[in-house]
Amino acid sequence: MLALIEAMTDAEVAGFFEDVYTAFEPASFAAFQKDLDLAVFYCQEDIPYNSPEGYEELTAALPYPLREGWDDLARKLFAMCEAFDQHPREGFHEVVVSDIPTITIGSAWDQNTAGSWAALATEGLSNSKTFMMQEAGHVAFRFQPCVAELAHAFFDNPDRELGDACEREAAVPPFHIAEWAKP
Repeated sequence: MLALIEAMTDAEVAGFFEDVYTAFEPASFAAFQKDLDLAVFYCQEDIPYNSPEGYEELTAALPYPLREGWDDLARKLFAMCEAFDQHPREGFHEVVVSDIPTITIGSAWDQNTAGSWAALATEGLSNSKTFMMQEAGHVAFRFQPCVAELAHAFFDNPDRELGDACEREAAVPPFHIAEWAKP
């Protein structure tokens, strides 16, 4: 496939993607792209350090029944990654040491990424700022507008003091309880 793409001009590649994008519903294309993005990250960042045997060993030792429903998914993920060349990187699990300005934002209601990983990711970054949003899920700015403002302020001037107003004043999302569910 790479040889085919390399033989194409930039205009031909752009035209192909335009045809693909218009031929499929944008939602279908977005779902495909999301799955492909996940595969690229998963297959390059997780698979080189994990194996079906390791999954079997870990889940067999758990004191609760995690395997039901997950075994099939694990098999599919490991099989999918066979299509990708593995490129383990030396030092991949080493703590990055730098003084580059960095911001991380964790979300207490994040179903994909543990909120605690925001602070963990900055372990060796001496010029980092970590924020924990108590009332947000994955992609915190979708739940709390102040998170986008916080990020913009950081990108505009990474050295400025950001304060904790966004963390403290984040709005509690409105909850609706259906009439039939009320006592």
